[in-house]
Amino acid sequence: MDLAGIAGRTEGFSGADLSGLARAAGLSVIRRDINASTITAADFEHALTEVKPSLNKGDLAKLEQFNSERSSL
Repeated sequence: MDLAGIAGRTEGFSGADLSGLARAAGLSVIRRDINASTITAADFEHALTEVKPSLNKGDLAKLEQFNSERSSL
């Protein structure tokens, strides 16, 4: 599974969003096969269609500016 590729598609995702993505992928496994024990790339692909980032680009820019201003103190 290409975790770097999946991570590259999660721009704007918060930690909670990433947790939700992993949870959705896990639920996808159960829906696909109740006896399956492995999450596949297809499960993450499906989860990415359901889970969206909670931060938009404007919010992210504000947070980065805030962090930049505070880290120079």
